[in-house]
Amino acid sequence: MNTHLETTVGVYAFVIKGKKLLLLHKPNDPIWTALGGRMDSGDKSPILALEREVREELGSEVEINIDDILDVKLWSANYKDYRLGVFYVCSLENEDVEFKLSHEHDDYKFFSFDEAIDMWKTEDRGATGIELGIKLKEKGYLE
Repeated sequence: MNTHLETTVGVYAFVIKGKKLLLLHKPNDPIWTALGGRMDSGDKSPILALEREVREELGSEVEINIDDILDVKLWSANYKDYRLGVFYVCSLENEDVEFKLSHEHDDYKFFSFDEAIDMWKTEDRGATGIELGIKLKEKGYLE
């Protein structure tokens, strides 16, 4: 008898500004990542969860436009805890908004395609970033 897969849902925003990709940095972590995280039990939809994550990670004044769904992926680091990730392409409602990073992050940067790929190549965990970065370039979001 098959059992149902138990998984959490993650939502992630690839925020694009001027053909560059916003990535966030956590202290003591060499890799920069897209913003986002797991859906909470009170989130009514993945989009509302993404908007909550944006407010938590970038500040309450930041609003995004969801322009596209780039990909949906399922993965597990230990073949026990699975995550289904929805990766959105987003733009900023107000490109001049000032970010107020959460305690989880210590820096942010807008990366060109080449900068992001070069950074992700240095880490084993960067394979997904490379794959999604290539998709962003192929769709014309990055140069």
